Amino acid sequence: MSYDGNCAASRTECPYADPTKKGTQVQCWLSGCHWCATGSPSCVQGTVCDSQRTGPEYDCRSSPTETLTPYECLHRGCSWCASNADFKCVRDLPDTPQTCLGNETLNCFPFPTINGVSEQQCNDQYRCSYCNDSTAENQCMRKECPPDWELRYDGQSCCQSPDDAVSTSDSARSMAARIIGGTDAAVGQWPWQVLYLYYNSAGQAATCGGAIIAPKIVMTAAHCKLTLTNAAFSGLEAGYIYAGSTVFLSGAQIKVAEAIPFPYYSNTLHDIMVLKLFSEVPSHATPLSLPMGEEPVPGMNCFLAGWGDTDPTTGFAIPLLLQEAQLYIPTAAECTSGFQTYDPAFQICANASLTPQSACFGDSGGALVCQRCSSCEWYAAGITSFVLGPEPACFTNEPSYYSRVQPYMDFLQENGAPAGDQAYSCDSF
Repeated sequence: MSYDGNCAASRTECPYADPTKKGTQVQCWLSGCHWCATGSPSCVQGTVCDSQRTGPEYDCRSSPTETLTPYECLHRGCSWCASNADFKCVRDLPDTPQTCLGNETLNCFPFPTINGVSEQQCNDQYRCSYCNDSTAENQCMRKECPPDWELRYDGQSCCQSPDDAVSTSDSARSMAARIIGGTDAAVGQWPWQVLYLYYNSAGQAATCGGAIIAPKIVMTAAHCKLTLTNAAFSGLEAGYIYAGSTVFLSGAQIKVAEAIPFPYYSNTLHDIMVLKLFSEVPSHATPLSLPMGEEPVPGMNCFLAGWGDTDPTTGFAIPLLLQEAQLYIPTAAECTSGFQTYDPAFQICANASLTPQSACFGDSGGALVCQRCSSCEWYAAGITSFVLGPEPACFTNEPSYYSRVQPYMDFLQENGAPAGDQAYSCDSF
């Protein structure tokens, strides 16, 4: 439990709370100091304690009346400065923040703060430094993720680890040139992903993606359903889903009992559908969380997975393994510039973070997933609906379009999705 420059060569030995237990790692932490296993002295006070810090930006308490123990102070990412006059738990903000001098820094917010943040707003964030001279889009940065936090999947900021939800892969990676332009998804990274095999109006097999949202419920796109009349459709099977595998047409095959499109689906609008299954998906095919009020913010990086066409210029190239791609959320104006009838109340668009990447034919119905602003938990922000232009539209620089999931929460819950007991939002970021 050591931070930034506290274990540098020039340091001050910790004033132990109990000198008789000097030299033990636990006692070092209980004294609110930083343990440097390879150094001498091995237990040091924070560099911020070398001078009096009286400004409110250095106060690590949540309020002037909060009482913290030295260990609680340290676990918060701060230093216990016994000699500090006004408060003892001091935020580690050196005069020239080391974070601002490094080449590898992390955003303190889950998305680029388009309108910027003030120095006070930045200092209120855990373990962050305000870099006034930075030319980067985000001036509020941290050097490393705090304890019990982890790197977001895009590798650009940190998030708090969720207790009981799928979060960032253990093999968190730096994003290199990575569904068009996608890369193979790691086994277990997108456990809710399914392949939906159904029959089109000509009686031919066709595929879409989908997301498990309950053990016997899958969410997909309405245009993945037959365009025949209900009477004609009733004579054909609703299809199958394949769950629990990253290999095309592999995993558990489960028959679809009923396909329920949103009642007002029309071409590109309200393009969302529920599939009710005859039996439950495997236990390792865990459901994807629904938005529960949360909406992605422009500038945020989100992800898409699917077995869609990877090269429409050569016909229909289906990948054997599930592909993933990183996409960013543009502003509503950018979405409208490519599609004049774009409706931000019911639709969302996304564009390539690392070109060329895009949804393509066969990716329809798959979930556009984002990590929550408040944690690393993934949730369904959109359902893949369409790409613009003639073939090969997937190679253009135009955004791909998705049905926004949040407006359809009532429809989903009426058809078997969990109600949830918590509301989420990005408003505080």
